[in-house]
Amino acid sequence: MGRVIQSTSAEPVAGHPALVIHSEEPSVVIADLHLGYGQELEGKGFLIGRETEEMIGELEALSKNAERLIILGDLKHAIGYTRKRSDLPAFMSYLLSHYRRIDVVPGNHDSLIARSLPQRVFLHGTEGFTENGVSYCHGHAWTADNLMASALLLMGHIHPAVRFVDSLGNRYLEKCWLRVPFKKNDPSKRYRALPAELIVIPSFNPLLVGTPVNSKGGKGLGPMFREKLISLSRGKIYLIDGTFIGTISENVA
Repeated sequence: MGRVIQSTSAEPVAGHPALVIHSEEPSVVIADLHLGYGQELEGKGFLIGRETEEMIGELEALSKNAERLIILGDLKHAIGYTRKRSDLPAFMSYLLSHYRRIDVVPGNHDSLIARSLPQRVFLHGTEGFTENGVSYCHGHAWTADNLMASALLLMGHIHPAVRFVDSLGNRYLEKCWLRVPFKKNDPSKRYRALPAELIVIPSFNPLLVGTPVNSKGGKGLGPMFREKLISLSRGKIYLIDGTFIGTISENVA
């Protein structure tokens, strides 16, 4: 089975953890909102303010780029269904006043999420979906075989960040984009074909930074990373403002 030719292009939006898919129906793509994370921290005594309003404002601004919104998993933070008051129904209903269509691919935090989504939101299966040569998944589990036949795979889940170390040995993290080439052949023998490239989307939640993709070993980055389907050392790191800082092999920290 050959690789599907990509008929669309993906362009990160400078200054935002979001990208735009340019096609007949342009789409804004984001991942890992983790709604409710701020409330959880406040319940533990951290006075940090509410991040929901900040995300709404950012998504309103991004709606000028496209009428469709695609969310690649972990829309909510609490794992499992909770009967406590949730911002999710009102949050999604408000976004539907700015986006003609919203697609959601469930992540590992999104069990029973259908109970909280307005009917106009299109909820895909956990395996994700493919469209016009681009495939969309969350990234916490193995992806369906037909998605891997696309030229480009988009995922979230790992909250990519880059670790910096200053001259005094102090370390800090910044969110980043990660663009990684797949290997020509699948070493796990699971898939008949592999995409050309994987783009990992930063967490949209402003309170969550992420996992340092340039740490030694690349542990905790999901099954595609663990099984070495991708050439991690050749992965390119871009900051949220669009700055290219090199490959992972050039930035190991």
